[in-house]
Amino acid sequence: MILHCKNCGKVLSVKNEKLLENDSRVKCPSCGQITVVAPKMAMCGKCATRIKYYEYKLNPEKPLVACPNCGSVNKVKVNNTTFLVLKDQQ
Repeated sequence: MILHCKNCGKVLSVKNEKLLENDSRVKCPSCGQITVVAPKMAMCGKCATRIKYYEYKLNPEKPLVACPNCGSVNKVKVNNTTFLVLKDQQ
């Protein structure tokens, strides 16, 4: 995943495998800014289960996540405020 540091503008490359399931810290080598890359939360429209998801793993044109409890497909909002995702390398 390629990220853009909003503090100094440096382009950062982070391997998707290095991101943890809960929270990951990314330190900019240029300015030292530490940012937590955390999953977003959504609520299932069918059973009200809380769903964790990462925006960079979704298709921005069809941001859909499946509920782990009932399997219902939910559309979620995609808006990354900490880092601007430029490109996903998968």
